Amino acid sequence: MKILVIAFLMINIQLYAQSTIAKLKYEDAEKAFYEKKYTESIENLDEVESILGQIPPNTLHLKILAQYEILKSNSFNDYNLIAELRANCNIYLEKFDIQGLEEKYKDIYIISENMLDYPNSKEEFIAKSKQKEVEDLNKIKQLLEKSMEIRGGLEAISNVKSIYFKGMMEVDGAKNLRFHEEKYMGPKKISKITSAKKGGKNLIMKVVQNGDFTLIEALDQYGRLTNQKSEKVFIPEASINFYSEKLLYDKLNDPNYSFELSSRGNTKTITMISGSSEIGFIKHITTYGANGLPSVVSVNFIEKDGFTISHSKTEKFSDYRAIEGILLAHHISREYQFLKKSIFNISEVIINQGVDEVDFK
Repeated sequence: MKILVIAFLMINIQLYAQSTIAKLKYEDAEKAFYEKKYTESIENLDEVESILGQIPPNTLHLKILAQYEILKSNSFNDYNLIAELRANCNIYLEKFDIQGLEEKYKDIYIISENMLDYPNSKEEFIAKSKQKEVEDLNKIKQLLEKSMEIRGGLEAISNVKSIYFKGMMEVDGAKNLRFHEEKYMGPKKISKITSAKKGGKNLIMKVVQNGDFTLIEALDQYGRLTNQKSEKVFIPEASINFYSEKLLYDKLNDPNYSFELSSRGNTKTITMISGSSEIGFIKHITTYGANGLPSVVSVNFIEKDGFTISHSKTEKFSDYRAIEGILLAHHISREYQFLKKSIFNISEVIINQGVDEVDFK
C-alpha cells in the first residue's frame, strides 16, 4: 500500500514540475513575441506542447499570431509556413469555440479570413513568387535609376574612376578628433588613413582593401606600428558612400545575387544577398529616405550556418552636397562590429585626381 501511495505522489510531483516548466516556457514565448522575436517564440511554444503532450488554446493562439507576423514580413519566402498557418487556424476554429475565448477566437478568425489572399497550392505559390520577383526587380531598378538621377545621372557616376575624401574623424566623441582620408578606385579598391597630423603624418591606422586581400597597419598599445594582412576581405564592395547604387544596379541581373524590396512610410529598403558559399554570404541593406538618397547602409558577412554575423558595418549618410555635379554625403556616422562608433566629417572631395594604384598596395 505504501509503495502505491509513494508512486502516486511521485507521479503528481512529476506532473506538477512539468506544468511549472511549461508555464515558464510559455512566459518566455510571450516575452519573445512582444520583443518581435517570432521564431524564438514559436520554438518555446513547441516545447510547451512537447512537455504537456497536447496543444492548449493559449499556446496555439500565440503560435498563430507569431506565424502570421513572420508571414507578413515575407509572404513569398516559405509555402510550408502558409500551409501550416492555415492548418493551425482551422484547428483552433474547430476546437476552441469556447465561452471566455471570444476575443482570441476573433483574432484567429480574422487571420483565417486574411489567409484567403495567400496561395492555396505550392504550384500557385511558385508562380506568384516568380511574378513578385519580377515586379520587385523592376521597382528596385526604377528606385536605383531615380536615385542615380538625383545624384547627378548614370553617365556622370560612370565617369567617376576615383574619389578622394579628406576631413576629420571623431571617435568616441569630439575629444578624440583625428585627421582622416579615404581613397576609392571602384568599389573594390579602398584606402583609409587616420593620423594625428594632417597628410597622414603620425599614422594611427591604415586600412587597405584591394580585391582579394585586406591590409591593416595600426598602432598597438605600446605605440608600435603593427601590420596584419588577410586574404579574406572582411566586407567586400563596401565603399558605399558613392558606389552603392551603381554596385546594386550592376548586380540586378546577376544570378549569384537575390534582391528584396520593402517600404515603410517615406522610406524604401533594398536588400541584396550574395549567393551562399562554403564560407558564407553577404547581406547588403540600403535604406533610401524621402529625398531618394541613401540614408543608411548596412553590410553583414553571415557565416554559412545562415545566422552568425562574423563581420558587420552600418553607415548613416547626411549633409549631401554637389561636387562637380554629383551629390555626395559629407557627414558619415559609422558603426563596426567590435569597434567604437566614429563620425567622418568631410571637408574636401576630389574626383578623378590624387588617387593612384600605389595607394592600394
